[in-house]
Amino acid sequence: MRTFKSEAGLGFIYISLLTISFDVLLLFIMNLSNSYVINSLLKLTLIIFNLYQAYYLLIVATIKYIIFDEGILVSSIFGFKKTKILFSQIQAYKKGNRWIKGVKLSGYGNNSFAIGRTVIDLIGTTYMYVTSSKKLLYFKTPAINYAISPKKLQQFVVILEEKGIEENEWVNFGPKKVHLYKDINFIVPFLLSSLFISIMLLNPFILYLLGRLPVKMPLTFDAAFIPLKYGTGKQFALNQMAYGILNMAMLFCMHYASYFYYKYDKKSSYKFIYISLFISFLFLLIQFRILAKW
Repeated sequence: MRTFKSEAGLGFIYISLLTISFDVLLLFIMNLSNSYVINSLLKLTLIIFNLYQAYYLLIVATIKYIIFDEGILVSSIFGFKKTKILFSQIQAYKKGNRWIKGVKLSGYGNNSFAIGRTVIDLIGTTYMYVTSSKKLLYFKTPAINYAISPKKLQQFVVILEEKGIEENEWVNFGPKKVHLYKDINFIVPFLLSSLFISIMLLNPFILYLLGRLPVKMPLTFDAAFIPLKYGTGKQFALNQMAYGILNMAMLFCMHYASYFYYKYDKKSSYKFIYISLFISFLFLLIQFRILAKW
């Protein structure tokens, strides 16, 4: 077994600066805003964003490549995240050019580093574990391509050659057919999001028709959930239904984005529908909280 360090790059600095900049922007907007709905969304965004950033910062800082008898182990986050690439599955390898040219599907990356899934020009969908494009190797396997950036690249190549793996070109056959509604990982969050939006739309309307809404209802709130403006029960119902329509429009956009990404990589497409799910659930919780208090 032999361990190769990854080539040093600017990925850690890039992600750190992006994290700090976005956090400062969100906190600045939260400080200016006096809206409960907006601040709730910003707080949720801040938490999820920083967890996401911390995950990729740890990967970039700890990634290494371990060659064992059966294949290559890409290890990161102190061994908690592992990806195994078996020699028996590697059909060919290819050295990369100076820059990474492609479309990012998930994770982080630019022309000089990439962590996550990326559609690489003429190569296809590739799971990138590349800290620097200065040292870059692509591997072709039946399921998906892989890319790594070992510091001692030439020594790594020698081991590949000893294992009977040759350098070769391969053809990317383009995107695959899309069968979103046959995929339970997509359809479940899609249906749940649709359910939440339907309840958000119908609940206040039905309560208004049944005369269950008070004559006076809060329409807007400050960051401490104190009403800023009151209106009639009808206005409240219309206001909540407008939120439902906005969430419906967002669900449509996220569905389209999922459809596009699904052509290249299934897992990368799921994130969009989950964004819609989380936001629609948050808006529904806010509606229930208002109705429970007033």
